[in-house]
Amino acid sequence: MAAWAIENYEASRQIESSTNLPRPIVDGMFFDCMLGNWGVTDDLKELSINWQTGPLFGRGFVYPILEAPTGILYLGKRTTTWVS
Repeated sequence: MAAWAIENYEASRQIESSTNLPRPIVDGMFFDCMLGNWGVTDDLKELSINWQTGPLFGRGFVYPILEAPTGILYLGKRTTTWVS
């Protein structure tokens, strides 16, 4: 497991996955920063993506990871797991 921080839409750096990040500041409908995470299941069959830009706005999706006859991996049709 690994975690990264993305700063100013330009730079990313790996951080300890147990790092306690500061709580976002709520500014009306939105946070001052976007929260997001993604992960791949242990069997490499699914990718989950979750993001939230405010206390009342975010999404979560799961994509199956498929393999073409040529051996190239690709994402299948997504399933929505949550909506806020």
